[in-house]
Amino acid sequence: MIQSLTSAASGLQVQSERLNIHAHNIANLNTPGFKTQIPAQQTAATSGVLLSTITSSQTPGSPVDPEKPTETNNVDLITETVGSITALRAFEANAKVIKTSDEMLKTITKI
Repeated sequence: MIQSLTSAASGLQVQSERLNIHAHNIANLNTPGFKTQIPAQQTAATSGVLLSTITSSQTPGSPVDPEKPTETNNVDLITETVGSITALRAFEANAKVIKTSDEMLKTITKI
């Protein structure tokens, strides 16, 4: 029972961080030269999940002006929106696991 709480709590943390990363990418939609950050998660050694790496996309943006080296960002609004929604739904699922575990613990401890 405690393991379910630990796993769900780590899931809440990771999904919160993922949501922040996607929001950061969307916020920089109009920043010239910005590179999209890509979160990656993995299973933790004990239980739950962790955010293993955050990498910057190396996909180049298109040049704003062919005579100047400045390029646009490489943020794809659709990808970032889908990532945000996915992180939000995963956060909600982990919150429900915590709520259910709490209700089960209350039922078990009643005498």
